[in-house]
Amino acid sequence: VAASTDATGGSAAGADWDLEAACGTVETTLSAPAAEALARWEGRLASYTVTDFTDNPFSFFTLRAAIDSANSSAGADTITFANFGVPMTIELSSMLPTITGTVSIDASSGGAPTVTLDGRFLGGGADGLQLYSGSDGSTVRGLRIQNFSQDGIDISGSGNHVIAGNWIGLDRLGSGAAGNQQGVNLWNTSGNRIGGSSEADRNIISGNSGVGIYIGGGSTANRIEGNWIGLDSTGAVAVGNLNFGILVESAGNTLGGTGSSARNIVSGNGDGIVLSGGSASGNQILGNWVGLSAAGSSAIGNTFDGIRLENGASGNTVGGAASGARNVISGNGRDGVRITDEASDGNAVLGNWIGSNAAGTAAPGNGGDGIFIRNGADSSRIGGAAPGEGNWVVSPGLVGIKIDGSSTGTTIRGNRVGT
Repeated sequence: VAASTDATGGSAAGADWDLEAACGTVETTLSAPAAEALARWEGRLASYTVTDFTDNPFSFFTLRAAIDSANSSAGADTITFANFGVPMTIELSSMLPTITGTVSIDASSGGAPTVTLDGRFLGGGADGLQLYSGSDGSTVRGLRIQNFSQDGIDISGSGNHVIAGNWIGLDRLGSGAAGNQQGVNLWNTSGNRIGGSSEADRNIISGNSGVGIYIGGGSTANRIEGNWIGLDSTGAVAVGNLNFGILVESAGNTLGGTGSSARNIVSGNGDGIVLSGGSASGNQILGNWVGLSAAGSSAIGNTFDGIRLENGASGNTVGGAASGARNVISGNGRDGVRITDEASDGNAVLGNWIGSNAAGTAAPGNGGDGIFIRNGADSSRIGGAAPGEGNWVVSPGLVGIKIDGSSTGTTIRGNRVGT
């Protein structure tokens, strides 16, 4: 075994690659390409462990001190927490430093988050964590983030982050709200993954007073996958985000995916998923359950619409021909899918189950129409001729598929409306 007793990294960062301490003999040598790569890399590896769970500004072992140190260190850094699975709460007395370098903040302990970041004593405009310019490629994992007057996590001017395995807006027990204003805010950022394909990657983003996840400011190529948005930690009870589960006002983002592990469950909120404004184009909403429990068997409806495209949102796709792209949209208080307003044109709704449970064995329905196109939204495509493109619309409170007002040019094809 060999280990370093000083800073590890390139000489330009005041570090070296030597392993000064050894027990026994290390016989393996680096290959030439690996040795050359190390010699040319000028960064520095640094790891910081939080052992002080106060917010004492004079301590060297708080999260605040660790972020300051990581920002000052060249290269990628790691921050971990020595709480050994015991629940701990960091009650902030002021906002944490903005993160300006690449860092992995990892509080995971193999189950529910045990480290809580609490902003209850801060004033207005307070964020939990800010990932800003210079922090590209960072990871935030395994935290409970609650009671901030603005965003739980704010990402702006940087990208390619991973936000996974956090509870954002839930209380310590996972059964009630300890909300932020917004859970995760994406602004002028691209290439982020919020959630992931494993249970350990799942964020639960619930109980926030505004929006669970917001995407705006030109943000693109972001993936929102595998999250529970608006549910408690069991997935069986609503702890809704007051306004929207997900609100998108940018182009080219993907919500969900075609594999079951990418499925978001967006239930119990004011509205489920909303794409809004002329910048909201070319987004994909794939494979999600909207208005159902995590088991998919019972309704935990969003108060208003399951999915709504509005105010000029155009060229977006809800569902797809592949069975994995199917959204199941049921139990919502108003419409399953609503497309509304002038210039909300050229959107496609394909292959979804609207009104059924996830297994197709019961029909909790939606309170209003299954699909409602209105108020000048033109050239929508509802179903299609190709296999799998037709929607199944069952048990609406009002009409299965409805076009109203000045909307024109819609094609409705290949759908099954009723049993």
